[in-house]
Amino acid sequence: ICVCLHNGNVQCLRKRCPPVPCSEPITEAGNCCPQCPGCLYNGMEHANGAMFADISDPCGRCVCREGTVTCERRQCAEWCTHPLRSTDCCPVCDACLYEGVQYTHMQTFTSQSDPCQQCVCIESVCVWGWGGTMYLFLFHIKMSYEIQRFLQLMFC
Repeated sequence: ICVCLHNGNVQCLRKRCPPVPCSEPITEAGNCCPQCPGCLYNGMEHANGAMFADISDPCGRCVCREGTVTCERRQCAEWCTHPLRSTDCCPVCDACLYEGVQYTHMQTFTSQSDPCQQCVCIESVCVWGWGGTMYLFLFHIKMSYEIQRFLQLMFC
């Protein structure tokens, strides 16, 4: 900003710029003060166009666009009738995929490749048995008493 003094001299003062909260500010042509090229959100810098998790909401997703952060809640793809615990925002469904066919929780079925093999889908794990013997796809599975009793009645 320049002013003309009474004696005819011109005195110019540089415009005071506010401090910028980013580590690498840029000064665009035509502007006097530097600006942050991305976004500052919850004390963290994010590049323009970057997508990131909302630390205040585990289901939130945020995007930085030209200095502005926009956040929205993630939508879950499907709702489960018997969801499993998950560290993710959305529940994990309990369906089983066995020999290319999907079965629901507690659904019993006969193996397509072995008609003597009877199976049951329990919390996303196929349990099958022959003549009273039970096998699991996984090394270990915690089951409620009701499910254990169901398996005993079914296979023993």
